[in-house]
Amino acid sequence: NNTTREEERQRSGEYDAANSFSRHRQLADNALNFGLTYSIGNWMFKPALNLTMQHERMAYQRGVLDTVAVRNVVMPMPSFSVRFKTSKFSFLQIKADYYSSQPDLISTLAYTDDTNVLYIREGNPNLHASHSFNASANYSVSIPRSQQMFSVRMEYKKDYDAIGSVSTYNPTTGAYRTHDENMRGGSSLYFNVQHNCVLFKHLRWRHGITLVS
Repeated sequence: NNTTREEERQRSGEYDAANSFSRHRQLADNALNFGLTYSIGNWMFKPALNLTMQHERMAYQRGVLDTVAVRNVVMPMPSFSVRFKTSKFSFLQIKADYYSSQPDLISTLAYTDDTNVLYIREGNPNLHASHSFNASANYSVSIPRSQQMFSVRMEYKKDYDAIGSVSTYNPTTGAYRTHDENMRGGSSLYFNVQHNCVLFKHLRWRHGITLVS
């Protein structure tokens, strides 16, 4: 995939040196996928690996700031799935995957944009990619005679090096200074129990409980 994006911000239809900018971005995104499905008895294993290779070039101009930056990255993103057929009408499935995303290229440069002296924007050369780990387990059983289905699902998500903006205020000058940093990240847990049944020919009843933390 090759993407080109041009941005130019103006105020009242005219270029304003303090508030306008222009950015030209070219991104070549190439992906290579490896996958395997292996079945033995009631077990099915599906390991996979996605290799994303990105070449990015950006030209950015705002006020006295005029720069061109290039970034080349390779991001491996593995995933794994296991499915166990516990009986003819029930199964257990476990999945896990690891995902990475890159910050905005302009935020990784060592620059200071003081075009607006009351809002100074800085780059952070130590800024790096953020990552996310996701895991889920799902158990489902169906009863064909009574047309019922019961399922239990649990999901866990953990974020690493999440990207956020940090601002400081100088009461003497009345100016804000801001930049992006990698944060500690966090985790979340999702749990769901659900029951489905057919009451009449054209009426289906569904109810369940969901917990999120």
